[in-house]
Amino acid sequence: KDNNIQFSKRKAEEILLKKELAKSFKEGLPIKGYVKRYIKDKNQFQVLVKNISGICYADKIDIKEFDEKAINNYIDKTFDFKIINYSNNRLLLSRKDYILDKAKIDKLKFFKEKNKKDIVKCTVKKILENEKGVIVTIDSFEGFIPRKEISYSKYFKIEDILSEGQVIDAEIIELDKKNDKIILSYRNTKKDPWQDLKYKVGDIVKCNVCKVFPDGLFVNVEDGIDGYIYKKDLSWIEDSENEKKLAKEGNIVEGKILKIDFKNKRLIIGIKHVLPNPFRKYIDDHQIGQKVKGKVDKVTDFGVFVEL
Repeated sequence: KDNNIQFSKRKAEEILLKKELAKSFKEGLPIKGYVKRYIKDKNQFQVLVKNISGICYADKIDIKEFDEKAINNYIDKTFDFKIINYSNNRLLLSRKDYILDKAKIDKLKFFKEKNKKDIVKCTVKKILENEKGVIVTIDSFEGFIPRKEISYSKYFKIEDILSEGQVIDAEIIELDKKNDKIILSYRNTKKDPWQDLKYKVGDIVKCNVCKVFPDGLFVNVEDGIDGYIYKKDLSWIEDSENEKKLAKEGNIVEGKILKIDFKNKRLIIGIKHVLPNPFRKYIDDHQIGQKVKGKVDKVTDFGVFVEL
């Protein structure tokens, strides 16, 4: 008698579940499924919806390309799925379709509820090649942060400011529903460091060489604070070997702030000004009339240049 009751209850639950699955399939509603195992020779996952077994092909388990090495990201985990087909007790599922459908719904809701200048939380998904910008995820869909909206600095490496997987706040600067685009700004959530500049003329600063030009170096003191070192301020001796060593992108150099250009938001920096002046030292160490040795560097019509 007890066995008959137990059997009847299980059968009733199975009938109700099948009705639920049929309804979810017809109306496109998501269902939860437990990924039990990966069947390698069939390239598919066995997924249990309560006590009913279904399948999800490997290329439908995620929106990214399937990697067999990453199957542990799915095994023994419960996810939401979309029913692709349910007939003759065959249950075909897709997590990829569920994610894409959810993204569409969430994005439509986002366009309806959000406005320009709203701050949203997002996750850095990918730094684009050639540093054009960053793709971020907002809930289940994507947005874009152009390079110029990442930092107040002119020259910088995105990876020095943002990293993939990092959760950030960003300001909405464009909602293009027609073209299905969401453009964001990261730097607008930060205070422009030039609004309350903490540096003054005479300060000694360390900076990163970002770009080398014929007349000098473009440097970055910190995120949002750029500077320029003119060639004449690199070294006391023009075209010296030390000067050539300094003029390389990525070098960290130390210099003194000579001028603050508020209009162009740029510090004018000199490297030689933190080093002893070799001419002054030579004059201090020698007297007029003293005999010295030197190497002839250049001969001209008006005289001879000697290296001391």
